[in-house]
Amino acid sequence: MARAKQIPIKGMEPVVNKEVEKLADEYVEIRDERMGLTKQEVDLKAQLVGMLKGLKMAAYEHGEYHITLESLDKVKVKIGEEEKKEK
Repeated sequence: MARAKQIPIKGMEPVVNKEVEKLADEYVEIRDERMGLTKQEVDLKAQLVGMLKGLKMAAYEHGEYHITLESLDKVKVKIGEEEKKEK
C-alpha cells in the first residue's frame, strides 16, 4: 500500500539550497562520466589481455611501449619515458 504524501506545515517547508543542488548536479555528471570511462577501460584491458594471450606473449616492448601480462587478467602498460626519479 502506497504511503500518503506528507503535506508540509506552513513555516516548516524543506530548506532549498540551490548552491548545494548545483554542486550535486555537477558531481553526478562527473561521476557518471568517470563510471563510463571505467567501463571503457575495463573493456579495452580485456581486449589487450586477450590479444596478448592469443599471441602467446607475456610481454611486448617496442620503442616507448612497455606492456607486461602480469597474470591471467592483469596487464601493465607504460608508454613513454619511465617516471623521472627524484634527485
